[in-house]
Amino acid sequence: MVNGPYDIKLMYWNANGIYKKVTELQYIANERDIDVILLQETHLNPSRHIHIPNYTIYRHDTTRGRGTAILVRNHLRHEEIALPDLSTAEATAINIGRGSNKITVTSAYVPSNKFRKRDFTNLLGLGDRVLIAGDINAQHPTWHCSSANSNGQKLFRMIYSRSSDCSPHHTDAPTRYSSTPGHNNSIIDLAITKGIHLAEQPTTEHILNSDHNPVFLTISHSHNHQIINHNRPDKYNYALADWPKYRDTISTTISHTMPISTTEEIEIAVNHLTETINHAATIAIPKLVNTTPNIQLPESILRKIAFKNKIKKLWNITKDATMKTHLNRLINIIGTEVKAHKNEVWQRRVRNINTDSGKIWQTVKKLTNKHDVTLPPLETPNRTIINGEEKANTPADQFEQNHKTGNGNGGQTIEEAVRYHMNTHSDAHPQHFKIARLKEIKSYISTFKNSKSPGPDRLQNI
Repeated sequence: MVNGPYDIKLMYWNANGIYKKVTELQYIANERDIDVILLQETHLNPSRHIHIPNYTIYRHDTTRGRGTAILVRNHLRHEEIALPDLSTAEATAINIGRGSNKITVTSAYVPSNKFRKRDFTNLLGLGDRVLIAGDINAQHPTWHCSSANSNGQKLFRMIYSRSSDCSPHHTDAPTRYSSTPGHNNSIIDLAITKGIHLAEQPTTEHILNSDHNPVFLTISHSHNHQIINHNRPDKYNYALADWPKYRDTISTTISHTMPISTTEEIEIAVNHLTETINHAATIAIPKLVNTTPNIQLPESILRKIAFKNKIKKLWNITKDATMKTHLNRLINIIGTEVKAHKNEVWQRRVRNINTDSGKIWQTVKKLTNKHDVTLPPLETPNRTIINGEEKANTPADQFEQNHKTGNGNGGQTIEEAVRYHMNTHSDAHPQHFKIARLKEIKSYISTFKNSKSPGPDRLQNI
C-alpha cells in the first residue's frame, strides 16, 4: 500500500537496552521514513543521553531499569502530556496534532502478571483518539498465541467487554522469540486503539538487536494541517545576506510619517514595521535549508547487517545454538565497525574545520548540548503542567498577579495606574517630550546583541 500524504508511520519496539543500538535504529528510521518511534525497556538513566537528528525525544526512566520513550519527528506538531495514575504500567505519552483531530500516542510497558485494567482505562481516557502500543506481555489465542497468560486474559476481557470502545491490533508473526529451546515464541507486543483507523495490519521483521522484533504500523489521518507544524520559525543564512537590498527595501517600504497619538495607531504602525522587516528578510536573506544528513553507513557494514538479520531469523526459528553463537559474533563485529566508522567520520570532520570561521564554536556547542533534554514539567502548588501553552501562560498569569498594585490605588493594575496618570497629566509640560530622530533609533538598535531571541513577532535582532 502506498501511504497517503497524511499518514503517520509508527514503529514500536522493546529494545532491551537502547543506548548501544541508536545507530542502527537511526538507519532504520531514516530508511523507512518513520515519524514516531515508541521504545520500551530503554534501560536508560539520567546520565545517558541519546539523540537522533530531526527527532525530539520524550522519555521516562525508572529506577527498576525498564523505562519507556517516544521519538517524534520535528515536523509534526507534538507535545508531551501528563500521565494519569499508573499502578504497574510504565508509559510515555504525547499528543500529535491539535484540536478535535489530535492523536494521543502512548509507549507502554507492562511487566508479566502485572496487568491492571485501571491503568489502561486511564491511558485510554487521555483523549478521544488514542493509540497505546508496546510490550504488554499479554498472550492470548485471539492474537495467535498458543495459550493465554494472566495479562492476556485480563486484556481480552477488557477489550471485549460490552462497555469497551477500544480495539486490539497485532502482527501475524511472533514479536518476541524465546532463547530457551522448547519455549514457544509469542505475540506480546500489541497496539490498542480508540477512535483511530489503521491503514493496514501491523507487521514485524527480524531486524535490530533484541529478543523482540520491531512492529510497524500506519495511522491514517485526513487533517494534515492539524498535525504538520507549518509555523516553525524560518532560519536565515545571514552570511549570504544582501544587506544593501535589505536596507533599500525597508527604506522604500516604510511610509508612515504622521505622529502617533492612539493605541490603535501604535498597533497599525508596529504591524506595518513588522511586515516590512519580514518582507525585506524574505527577499534579501536566503533561508537556511535543513542539511542534517541521514546516517550513511558503508556498503560493507550494510551487507553485514543484512546477513545478521538473516541469521537472526534462522536463530528465532530453529533455536540452533550454533546460529546464536554466530549471531552474537556478528553483532559484536558490526558494533565495532560502526564505532570505527563514526570515529573516522568525526576525525575527518575535525580535520576539515576552518579555524578562521565559526565552525569550531558551532562544533563545540553541538558537543556540549544535551540533545535529548526537553523542558521539564512545571510544578505548581495545585498540579504539574506539561502542556507548552499552559507552561507559558502560568508564569504570565503569576507575573500579572504579582504586579497588581496594593492599597495605595484601590487595587488597580499597573496598566490602569499608568493610564490614570497619563490621562490626569496629559497637558503637563509637553515640551519635555521630543520626537525621536531616526539617527537615535539606529544608534540604539546598534547596541543590541545579535544573539537576542526574537519575540512573538518572530523578528530576529540582526
